[in-house]
Amino acid sequence: MTSINKMHTIVSLLAIGLFLGSCNPKPEKINFGKDNCAECKMTIMDAKFGAEIVTKKGKVYKFDDSHCVATFLKRRGVELNSISKTLFVDYNNGDFIEVKMAEFVVSSQLKSPMGGNAAAFKNKAEAQKKADEIEGSRITNWATLYNILIK
Repeated sequence: MTSINKMHTIVSLLAIGLFLGSCNPKPEKINFGKDNCAECKMTIMDAKFGAEIVTKKGKVYKFDDSHCVATFLKRRGVELNSISKTLFVDYNNGDFIEVKMAEFVVSSQLKSPMGGNAAAFKNKAEAQKKADEIEGSRITNWATLYNILIK
């Protein structure tokens, strides 16, 4: 193989690698105290209430509260069909949870940054533990919470 053919092969493999790597959008760690919310533009401070939307092209929108996520989606800050993942920060440990798996505890006592007052949990059992600590709280999923928040 000539050196030109080798170079062409290397360039082709790099291009394929970059293409394949860009096809798998990934969330980014929220830098609390530094990153700004894509909706309200405030600095994201509370590690118990963050969220992200990751598009199919890999663009990441970060949020400080479920209310900001709902408002962003309602005003079509990004088209729904371009979303790859919607993630919420687990109230207990800061890990990301896929929205379809998350259970939310809603209570005015939670005092989230923009008044969504909803905390995400990885499962119903974890959500129930927190709900049992807060009188008058309720557990819900994202579809119901979204409809409450956009009113």
